[in-house]
Amino acid sequence: MVKNAAILEQFELELMRREPVDFRRNLAIVEALAEEATTLGVFRRLDPLEGIETIIRVARAVNHVGVPLDASLGHWVEQSPGETG
Repeated sequence: MVKNAAILEQFELELMRREPVDFRRNLAIVEALAEEATTLGVFRRLDPLEGIETIIRVARAVNHVGVPLDASLGHWVEQSPGETG
């Protein structure tokens, strides 16, 4: 149990600053996690484009935060750079 979260957070920040980034190690970790997920059946999609519509909708929503939705058209209103809605 952590009794002082601020001290732990400070320790973690210092540790990250001192340790260099090890790309190969990080890649090995990601590959191991992907393999484990596949083994557990989390990655079952055979078609890589399955569900792409949902991914595109989420990406559009995230990229258009603050841009008004035109309900009559059913899509986001495109604006010129610098234009506010």
